[in-house]
Amino acid sequence: MGNVPIVDDRFHLPIKTHVEFVFRMRALEPNKTHLTLAELEDKVRIVTQNVDGLHSKAGSKLVEELHGSAHRVICLTCSQMTPREDLQNVLLNMNPGMELTIGSVRPDGDVDMNEVGII
Repeated sequence: MGNVPIVDDRFHLPIKTHVEFVFRMRALEPNKTHLTLAELEDKVRIVTQNVDGLHSKAGSKLVEELHGSAHRVICLTCSQMTPREDLQNVLLNMNPGMELTIGSVRPDGDVDMNEVGII
């Protein structure tokens, strides 16, 4: 990643995912279905295409995440897996004083980058 700040035009996608994680993903909580499936883990296998990590947060240990997880990132150079929260801290440290504002967050956690303000 080097020392290129996320406000650089080359990093539109990292800014988008950073905003989505800050304003949506880290606040999500498992619902009754996630909790029930966690209790039934010895009887069912969970396969999900969701990236929210809510099955794991509910206590399920054996979850097949078809599209990965928004709570883990993998380095494309060395393949090391890191908690997303650690990457968030790196991004914030690389951009001291940056504040984010958004107009709206869609139900799927997506944000419109035209509504994002970076101060």
